[in-house]
Amino acid sequence: MRTLPYYVAILPFWFRFWQCIRRVYDDRTNVTQLYNAFKYFWGIMAGLMTLMYKTNGGQWSSNNRLNFWFIIYLIC
Repeated sequence: MRTLPYYVAILPFWFRFWQCIRRVYDDRTNVTQLYNAFKYFWGIMAGLMTLMYKTNGGQWSSNNRLNFWFIIYLIC
């Protein structure tokens, strides 16, 4: 399985996350940027959990129970 497309898809979220953190650092009264940073953080987490789910089988386990990465993938 190729993982490079997943990492490339996460890059815009990564850069925007750090831009928001930088704006909060520069202007401490701008709290709305923390909300934006939180939004981009969850975009990164969703991308990483999708990657983990796909690389660790991406399917039901052998005894038809949900596997760990599938549950985390659904939560994100």
